[in-house]
Amino acid sequence: MSMRCQRRAAAVIAIGFLLAGALTACGTSAQQSPWPRLVTPGSGSGGVAAPTARPGVAYSFGAMQVCIGGPRGGVRIESVRPVAARGGLHVTAYGVWRPGTSTLGAAKVRLSSLKGFDATREPTARCSEHRFDTIAVQVEKSTGGAASATGFEVTYSSGGTMHSMRLPLGVALCARSSTRRTCRPPVP
Repeated sequence: MSMRCQRRAAAVIAIGFLLAGALTACGTSAQQSPWPRLVTPGSGSGGVAAPTARPGVAYSFGAMQVCIGGPRGGVRIESVRPVAARGGLHVTAYGVWRPGTSTLGAAKVRLSSLKGFDATREPTARCSEHRFDTIAVQVEKSTGGAASATGFEVTYSSGGTMHSMRLPLGVALCARSSTRRTCRPPVP
C-alpha cells in the first residue's frame, strides 16, 4: 500500500473512532428541552493529522455526527471555531455532510467541491429516527510550522436562541518536515 493510501486509511480510522458513538441512543437532555437541540450521539473523541501540510491549502474532514433532539423544529449552524488553536489554524468553511452521498474522512480538498456538502448549514437528521448528519469542517494554516486545535466549538440557533456545543476532535496540520510518525493530533 502506498504512503498516500496509508495516510488516508489512518485518517479514516481516526474518524471512524469518532463515529462509533453514533450507534448509541441520543441523550435525554435534548428530549426535555423546550426547543430543538443539536446532539452528538455518543461521547467519543479522537483526532486527525495531516503530515507535510502547506500554509494556505485547504484540508477538509467530517468532524462528527450530529442529530436534532427535542421537539420538532430546526437548527442552523451559525459558526464553527477551533478550540485552543495554535500555529495559525483557522476554519475557512463548514456545513452539513449528508450520509449516503459519499464518504469524507480527511482530504486535501475544498468542501464546496465535494458531492454531499450542504452549504445551507442546516442539519435535518432526527435523533428519534436514528438518522445522523455530519458536520464537515475545512481548515487551513497561515504559517509553515505546525498548527493544531483540540476541538471545535459549534454555535447554532434554535427556537430564536443561540446555543453551543463542542466537537472533541483534535486536528494537526504538521510542518512540511514532519512524518506520519511525528505528526500527531492533540488530545481533546
